[in-house]
Amino acid sequence: MVRGKGGAVTPDAAAFAAFAERRRLAAALDESVERLRGQHAGARDATRGALEAQRRADHEADCALFDATRRAMRDGALRGAALAAVLAPLAETPEGDGPYVGDAPLDALLEGLLDTHGRFDGRPAPSRELIHYDPSPATLTLELARRGWFGPDTVFVDLGSGTGRVTTLAALLGAARIVAVELDPALVAVSSSAAERMGAVVEHRLGDARDVALDDATRVFLFAPFLGPVLEQVLGRLASCAKLTHVGSWGPTTAPLARFPGLLPARPTAYGPFDLATFHPHGTPR
Repeated sequence: MVRGKGGAVTPDAAAFAAFAERRRLAAALDESVERLRGQHAGARDATRGALEAQRRADHEADCALFDATRRAMRDGALRGAALAAVLAPLAETPEGDGPYVGDAPLDALLEGLLDTHGRFDGRPAPSRELIHYDPSPATLTLELARRGWFGPDTVFVDLGSGTGRVTTLAALLGAARIVAVELDPALVAVSSSAAERMGAVVEHRLGDARDVALDDATRVFLFAPFLGPVLEQVLGRLASCAKLTHVGSWGPTTAPLARFPGLLPARPTAYGPFDLATFHPHGTPR
């Protein structure tokens, strides 16, 4: 931690590295609990007690980090390039898991900052064509920032924004204007509250992506919010957005976007379902 003027504490790279190490050790502790089953009752109880004490200590340290990070974000000490620099090491995932699997320490950090851990697990989809809530891997947002998606003239729209994992971080990384489109009022309430606590300016539009205003969008992102006719209708709407220059996708929406006649892929080789894909509307400069 770095103490600034007025005694304010700003988490530094070492504080976030310690958080990542606690995540690694927590996974090792979980494995230890599994091995307790074959122990003598006395030894098992003693070991379990030590593990619970460590979990409590880790939880207190994590909460202190979350509070300090939110404060630094609100105060402007952790934003833009400075924020990206300290978060980048947390985006590393276990070897062999791929770049955007959603189990990097960064995902645990963002869940803690948003205060969403486990709150929406197993939440059913409103209909067959609307995909159930599934939190997007935080590494996607860092990669979008690296690709220049959050410039000073950007109007970035996340369709199916959920709890704000993409939009809140995008606002803090520097996008000029962020719009979160979400159908579920409970998810919008969480996203709005979290953005306020972190000092992120996000415009929330509660409603169906087939109906809400999208004319101002310059860049749109979809992390598998819907498929089938719903997606086709939304893509039809995007085709008429005169300011739109980029459409990004990850997951099962990528293949339908590649087939949509109004979009061109940003690269000559085909995207796989777990590539972070970019498409351009016909007639837009690359």
